[in-house]
Formats: sequence, C-alpha cells, structure tokens
Amino acid sequence: MSIFKKLFTRKKQVNEDFSKLIFELHYKSAIKSAYFYCGDADIAEEAAQEAIFKAIQNIDQLRDPDKIEAWIKKITINNVNKILNKYKNIVSIDIMGPIIDSIENSPDYVSVHKTPYLR
Repeated sequence: MSIFKKLFTRKKQVNEDFSKLIFELHYKSAIKSAYFYCGDADIAEEAAQEAIFKAIQNIDQLRDPDKIEAWIKKITINNVNKILNKYKNIVSIDIMGPIIDSIENSPDYVSVHKTPYLR
C-alpha cells in the first residue's frame, strides 16, 4: 500500500502537511503535462498551480487514491483550456508588428502642410 493511500484512508481533511505532500509529489508532472499541452511556460505554471490548489480543496471528491496523478493532470488540462479560451481573442501588439502607412494612403481629412522653410 502506498504512503499516499495510507494518508488518504486515514483522513481526507486538508491540512498543511497533506497539502505539501500533494504539491511535492504531483506539481512537476502537472506542469510538464500543461507545458506539453500548450507550449507556454507561463500558462503551464499558472494551470499547474491552480490544479494543485483545486485538487487539495476537492480531495474528498477523489474516489480512488491510486489515480490522484491522473486526476490532477486532468484538472491541469482543463485549466489550460480555460486559460487559452480566455486569451484566444487577444492579439499581442508584438505579433502585429509596426503599423507603417504612407502619406498617399492617409485619409483626405488629414492635411499635410509643407512649410517653405524646410527643404
């Protein structure tokens, strides 16, 4: 019987030691799964942290303690999808590049005055 299963069967309440154990055992695999899924380190880190937090808060919903890693990975992937959906309509200015327009393409209402002093 695994150490986690012994702890899990003794108490399903959230305490600091139990939370640290879950974090230490499963955070790396959660962040790797998230990074593999989305390819962005910041999103992966955010999704993995939130997944561990949700797993600790909802540990009483876990039916089989042997499947905690798969359960946390599933929560992580759901978090990645939620984050990606939140940002899918946002376009970065860096991606767009500079906006360059010539005088010929400017609207008629923009007047360009040439001063006689500049040659």
